[in-house]
Amino acid sequence: MTSRLSSPARRAAALLSAITLLTCAASAIAATPVANGTYRGALSDGGKVSMRVLSGGERLHWSVAFRSASCNPHRFTSRGGTTFDRTLGTRIHSDGSYREVVKATNSTTFNGKSGYKNTIRAVFKGRFVTRHRANGQFEQRETFYRPNGSTLATCLRQLTYRTVIQ
Repeated sequence: MTSRLSSPARRAAALLSAITLLTCAASAIAATPVANGTYRGALSDGGKVSMRVLSGGERLHWSVAFRSASCNPHRFTSRGGTTFDRTLGTRIHSDGSYREVVKATNSTTFNGKSGYKNTIRAVFKGRFVTRHRANGQFEQRETFYRPNGSTLATCLRQLTYRTVIQ
């Protein structure tokens, strides 16, 4: 048994389909960033974020400068801000999204003593929501280890940002 839509119902369904297709097409166009464009904005902690789309419009360089944050205040406090600069060219996907994971291990000192290590894992991700705006998140997990390998402290920074073209 098949059901048939009345003529007004068919017209309404066709109109709804057309509106949906136009909306999808408009959002796909809006997600394309401006090639050679520089986008700047603020992090949720008051720090700064900057992105530069490369000439082909398919990759971007980014920089994040966030304010200091406490790592387990009873054991360790990170003083001053930190800056991440990535100039390798993070890929921009066809839907306007981008994501890069950065990992590093460093030797460090604590209370003037050497032999300590820290590992950093940072994730920079977002999406161009219009041709002139991008929003996203920056997350950094930094773990500090004693010389014997046991964990001294772990910091987790989860920040959001909004940028506009300059």
